[in-house]
Amino acid sequence: MTEYQGSSQETQTRNAGMVAQGRMVIRLSIITFVTLIGLMTRLVTRPVTLAIPRWEAPVRAWIMHPWAKAVVWLAGVRIQHSGEPPRRPFYLVSNHVTFLDILILAGYTGAVFVAKSEVQDWPVVGFLSRLFNVIFIRREDIRDTRRVNEAIRAALAEGHGVAIFAEGGIGPGDHIERFKPSLLEPAAQAGYPVYWAVLNYDTPEGCPSPGEMVYWRKGVPFARMMLGILRMPRVHAEIIFGDEPSRADNRKQLAEELHHEVSSRFKPLE
Repeated sequence: MTEYQGSSQETQTRNAGMVAQGRMVIRLSIITFVTLIGLMTRLVTRPVTLAIPRWEAPVRAWIMHPWAKAVVWLAGVRIQHSGEPPRRPFYLVSNHVTFLDILILAGYTGAVFVAKSEVQDWPVVGFLSRLFNVIFIRREDIRDTRRVNEAIRAALAEGHGVAIFAEGGIGPGDHIERFKPSLLEPAAQAGYPVYWAVLNYDTPEGCPSPGEMVYWRKGVPFARMMLGILRMPRVHAEIIFGDEPSRADNRKQLAEELHHEVSSRFKPLE
């Protein structure tokens, strides 16, 4: 009887693994197709936006919104949202626990993101990032902050929305680290309003916890992280947009106010 039960459990485990693998292959295939459509649309419209710069921000957002929302949905992520995303041009701050953060925010806002410089060297992702105006920052070089802040000012002047992860990268998952004020300098100097958003995640009962499957741990390759999520039946995400932006002429004060708003609504990953 014990041998039979053991054999049955092994069969169930093997079948579940095959289902998860098949789910991943199907999702990845469709996401690749949808991404190719988005890429072709961007390449076709790029000469037009270069010739007429004022069209760049709306055209880019017009492509980003449906593409990102489609990819997130196809990946099995179901989103509950509250509040209204800001309208372009805007400055937005959010917490950061996984690569899904970027896709979810892009789907709702079409923002230009500030990302670590290593991303531009990633296969496929790096090319797409450059094509969609991601601002890259060399985190190890403090002097690079000035160049990035100038790029943020230019993006806002051109009518884009700009989104930054003020923790300076992936947070610890169980709390939100102090927001780094350096990239808030353009907003503080100009008295620009800074909006905020909070991203929370959960997984269905019987699945690995969000801390295991959604949180992007240091040293885990992007491909491994992505494929792991594509194997999951579902991932539940919540995005909360703040009702009112914060303003301050001091970047440290601005960082503290935004951190309070975001951390008070963040649900630690278990």
